[in-house]
Amino acid sequence: MWKKISAVLTAVLVALGFSVAAAAPSFASTPTTQIRCTSYQNFAVGGGLYIFVPARPASPAYLADCILWKNTALPQNVATTELQLGFEWCEGVAITVDGVFGPMTESAVKDLQQLHHLTADGVYGNDTKGAMAFITQYNSCRTVAANIFS
Repeated sequence: MWKKISAVLTAVLVALGFSVAAAAPSFASTPTTQIRCTSYQNFAVGGGLYIFVPARPASPAYLADCILWKNTALPQNVATTELQLGFEWCEGVAITVDGVFGPMTESAVKDLQQLHHLTADGVYGNDTKGAMAFITQYNSCRTVAANIFS
């Protein structure tokens, strides 16, 4: 019964132009229900400073719910480049800044997650954003609380 109701509601929402996606219980496999970070955004952190944060395409909530993970289908993007710059400049990680979320970037994300007692799944999302420092326009580093992004 619930499957039929769910199917009907999904069809109605799609017909009305809404995007419908099932919630994923974890990111242990390839996360497909979240919006991928494909851009970056300047985010004000006070004192005239702003940081460069991986972001999803422009929308009212551009900083919320965007993720990055190791994926061969998307070989390179600027959001991954900003993430790698944050690791290189602010976290002191020796990493190749090439915009490719490969094994090195995944390892850096996992290490940061473990350091901050987060689930070390190698997926860059809201919790990792909140734990990480990002580069400012003056090449200094700043962190941002996770709740700003949710």
